[in-house]
Amino acid sequence: MPVSQADRDYFARIGEHKRRSHAEACAEHRALSLAERLERSWRLHERFPDAPDAKPEADPRRFYDRARELGLYTP
Repeated sequence: MPVSQADRDYFARIGEHKRRSHAEACAEHRALSLAERLERSWRLHERFPDAPDAKPEADPRRFYDRARELGLYTP
């Protein structure tokens, strides 16, 4: 079944909206301090410890302990 130009235009608009949305979210994330980014990351890890991309051998505690030692993260 052929795709109409209206369908192409519609999905192009969706794609542009998604691109802008992702760019805004990325800019907001980059505007956070390193400590705020680490805090957000830790909260997500605690909330979703069994996320599909979470590797059991990749325990983030050492990462956060090191960040605390360097003064980059204070919970």
